[in-house]
Amino acid sequence: MSLGDSIREVRIVLTVERFDQAVQFYRDRLGLAVVEQWQRASGSGVILALGPHTTLELFLNRNRCPGEIAMRG
Repeated sequence: MSLGDSIREVRIVLTVERFDQAVQFYRDRLGLAVVEQWQRASGSGVILALGPHTTLELFLNRNRCPGEIAMRG
């Protein structure tokens, strides 16, 4: 059995500060399909399809932990 045979799911999770801009980029510019999206008092998130059994999950970063490094780009 190869490593590829044992992988059932790949999930890439990003916590972003500019949630709406990130969703627009991945959904509208790259054309990723939305699998699920939600907005709650506790936060917002979206799951986008990257391929078979592979998703990109974006979460709004409302409460960054002290000392956490913010990625800028």
